[in-house]
Amino acid sequence: MQADALAPVKAIDPQDSYYSWKTFRPSTNTFPSMLGDEIRRERLAAGLTQEELAFEAEISRQYVSLLELNEKSPTVDVLIRVCRAIGCSAGKLLLRVENEPPGGTH
Repeated sequence: MQADALAPVKAIDPQDSYYSWKTFRPSTNTFPSMLGDEIRRERLAAGLTQEELAFEAEISRQYVSLLELNEKSPTVDVLIRVCRAIGCSAGKLLLRVENEPPGGTH
């Protein structure tokens, strides 16, 4: 076995990949509502601030903002924690995003 194969793996910056991946941004406005739009809608309906949601979901307020702006997409773990904090089902939230007609007619 070569010595290079035993070299330590470079650490991954958690802000770049642990909590989420960069969200794909469509080039047109006909793309259905993104997940962040639904998270924001549910947070407001629950009467929570971004800071309160962040505390309950054990994530940063800045990360909540990035989610709601569709700049980041949450991992399944984070999505479930966010949904529990705002009192909605992750499945129903995803279903609304999946079923929204082109053009986002919410």
